[in-house]
Amino acid sequence: MTAFDRTKVKEVLLEPIVSTFNIRNKEPDIFKNTLDCFGAVLDAKVLSISLDDWVSKVEIPRTTQKSLQNNVGIIHQKVLGTLDGWRDMETGEVVDLVSMDRKVIAEIKNKHNTTKGNHKIVPYFDLHELITNEYEGFTGYYVEILPKSKKTYDKEFTPSNNKGPNPPANPLIRQIDGRSFYALVTGEEDALDQFYEMFPEIVDEVLKENFEDYKSVDLGVRQLEFFNEIFETD
Repeated sequence: MTAFDRTKVKEVLLEPIVSTFNIRNKEPDIFKNTLDCFGAVLDAKVLSISLDDWVSKVEIPRTTQKSLQNNVGIIHQKVLGTLDGWRDMETGEVVDLVSMDRKVIAEIKNKHNTTKGNHKIVPYFDLHELITNEYEGFTGYYVEILPKSKKTYDKEFTPSNNKGPNPPANPLIRQIDGRSFYALVTGEEDALDQFYEMFPEIVDEVLKENFEDYKSVDLGVRQLEFFNEIFETD
């Protein structure tokens, strides 16, 4: 028994997987967002490499990795949106996920430090505004899929505020890790584990079906090792 409909999951992941393949396998325009020429020279010098090598070994991987991480955040949003009673709000909305039945709204971030600590006040006020007006009586969750130091948590969200007093604790505005949120949404404690297990198989299938030159590689034992290093296991 699984918490997810695999067919639905594969369907919603088609676009971000294909997009990621294209991003990682096509050379980006490194001047698109104004290349830091001074930083490039300094970095190449301290690494003792040419600027050509710096572009191929440092700048291109950095640029494409950032786009990859953005897609990973979208992936979690889309997967959770396949579940009954939950709606993926797509990009451009203040929140990412809504359940009218459960009276829950959520903003999903891929990692605990995706948003800097002193900037987390912004999503707090966004959630506060929504549960006060459009989603009155709902619980608003600030979701950090990858927690810090293996910690699981579901606690009141009280970020620091550099421009005024810190917000008061509110039981309806919460901060939660990914494993706990997947469990909350599905009712199954190991739901995130289930998704992680099926994820590489779905990626393989999508890429084989869309790119003739794609060759699958066995991820080896580190696939499970990586997961266990991020999340607490029994």
